[in-house]
Formats: sequence, structure tokens, C-alpha cells
Amino acid sequence: ANSQCLFGVTGTKIRRFPVRTGVTSLGICRENKTVYKTTTDFMKAIGYHGILDIGYRYDRRDGKYKVLDVNPRIGCTFRLFSATNGLDVARALYMNMTGQPVPPATVADGRSWIVEDFDLFSAFCSWTGGALTLKDWVKSVLGVHETACFALDDPLPFFMMGVADSCEFYRWIRGLAAIRQNSRKAGSPIVLASQGRL
Repeated sequence: ANSQCLFGVTGTKIRRFPVRTGVTSLGICRENKTVYKTTTDFMKAIGYHGILDIGYRYDRRDGKYKVLDVNPRIGCTFRLFSATNGLDVARALYMNMTGQPVPPATVADGRSWIVEDFDLFSAFCSWTGGALTLKDWVKSVLGVHETACFALDDPLPFFMMGVADSCEFYRWIRGLAAIRQNSRKAGSPIVLASQGRL
């Protein structure tokens, strides 16, 4: 009620999809006192109440963090920021709105979370562009603490992700074949532009 932060965690995007501009495909919790204090002071100054997903970019020119986007909602990476006692922003909001105390919680520094298909595509693009080695990719995904879709007790989301990705890949291949066929007929060079997942 007084814009006091009940549960706040900072983290870093390791990879994103699309590669340089997209959402987090692999993230890791990292304590950043500057970002935490900047955010809590900012929200207190404007009297904000509720869940917040906010992104910053570090500006090497002046050594300051600059606000990139502010989302007054649960972010798509909210499960990255899960505490050792299971608390996350959704649970904290529920407890607060139902009059329950939000327990103190800590998030293990180094906790990582991955969106399996996004990160595979992102890593592939980075590898083909020379920005990532196979060894570095393997090292980055070893010991991931939580996946976005895969769970042994509920495999259906992972299966559906695979179906959706296969359909997308099939459409992409068909589109590529059509472009090549049309280019051959017209005698023009092939120019490819990729958007979306592939």
C-alpha cells in the first residue's frame, strides 16, 4: 500500500530470441544492488502498486543503467525469479491481495531459466554468426535450474512446443522452396530475409 517492495529480484539475459532484440531465452539471477535500488526508488517516487517487470541496459559511456521498458504486469520470464522457498511474483501478488503476509524470500544467485526452443534457435544463430562456440553453449545450458516447457510430471507443453516448432520449420522450408522455384523461373537472384522464429 505504500509502494514498499515485498519481493524483488534482479537478473541478466544471457541470450535472447531474436538474437539481439528479443525476449530472454536464457536468463540468470544476479544480484545487482544498483538496479534494485534504482527500481524501488523509482516506483516509490511515482507511488506504484503491483507487479512490475522492468528492463535496463547498461550504458558503458557513463556507467549508468538506462530504463529500456517498463511492464506493469507479470513478465514472460517471471519463473526465472523463483525464490528458494518457491515464492515468485504471482504467488507474492496472490498473498498480498488475499491479506496474507508475504514471507521473506531469497533467490539463489546463479539460478538459471531457459526457453528451450528459443534458446536453441538463438544459440544456432549466434554460432553461425561466430558469436558463440559449441563449448560455450554447452557450458551455458549445463545445470539450468528450470525450463519453460519441459517437466517430467507434465510433458504435454514440451510436446506441443515441438509440434509447433516442427510446423513452423515445415512452413519455412516450403516458403524457401517456393522462393527458389520462383527465382529460377524469373531468372533472378535469391534474396532471403528471415523474421519470426526461423
